[in-house]
Amino acid sequence: MLNDPKIVVVGGANIDIKGYSANTFQHGSSNSGIIKESSGGVGRNVAANLGNLGCQVTLLSAIGNDYRGEKLISDTGKCGVNLEYIRTMEVYSTGTYLAVIDQKGELVGAVNSMEIINGIDRDYLKKNLKVLEQADWIFIDTNLNRDIISWMLNRNFSGKIIIDPVSIEKSSKIKNRLDEIDIITPNLMEFCYLYDIDSSETELLISKNENRELLDLIDNNRKRVSSKTELIITLGAEGIIYSGPEQNFWESAVDLSDKIIETTGAGDALNAGIIYGLSRSKSIRESVRIGQEMASINIIADDTVRKDSLERLKERGVL
Repeated sequence: MLNDPKIVVVGGANIDIKGYSANTFQHGSSNSGIIKESSGGVGRNVAANLGNLGCQVTLLSAIGNDYRGEKLISDTGKCGVNLEYIRTMEVYSTGTYLAVIDQKGELVGAVNSMEIINGIDRDYLKKNLKVLEQADWIFIDTNLNRDIISWMLNRNFSGKIIIDPVSIEKSSKIKNRLDEIDIITPNLMEFCYLYDIDSSETELLISKNENRELLDLIDNNRKRVSSKTELIITLGAEGIIYSGPEQNFWESAVDLSDKIIETTGAGDALNAGIIYGLSRSKSIRESVRIGQEMASINIIADDTVRKDSLERLKERGVL
């Protein structure tokens, strides 16, 4: 629809190769199981999830001129994502992520080959500056190089900026720019790192079920460092904490009756659900709930991105 909010995702697109252990994972030994190859990447996954939800979303990313790049274009295009600005490069191969998943669906370890992220450089973004300037929402993947994230924040785009820190290591790229970001979606450890808080303090509050004290600690530190920033902090099975200029709350996790298959794409689904809700003028609490439901339907399937997410959300009465 022409009047839909314009969403632009800037980040990595790669092929995921995942090995699923059939039994209890044995370190240092060969494990029986199955191996699957699929399209992935934080930026790509967020964009694909948004496309499956019917959003007007454009992906700015780079791929190699190889069969894996062709697979990414095919798979992501089927989700309804605008790929006309994707950069295809000869000097790099398409990014690859190799992961091992244990019998509980948890990540055991991973190796990534992502040199192609260097292809998302200033020249490429300047060439597509109009796309960024016209966006209502911009999601930034912290797999991007530090100088590229800084360049984007320096542009002061009119669209709202949302960033998932991805990891403690990668969150260092935004640590000194927190007050310039509209929404950040860290987990609790990433939040503690970004806001210089002793993580043992937050863990103690959770263990004692001192929810109000934890909310206050998070809110006070947000006000101290980045008063205008909205924080959506993921706590896994404990739910989500929201802290913003106008309110803060703790949203319980979605009850799961199905077996968890894997959790690696849950964060990308969560971010997509939140952006979907906010871009459609849902309240922050409604948007967080949509994000949680997106994550919950993601972890009970082995697809990194669920093609039927819109139907599943409607079945659950979220939309």
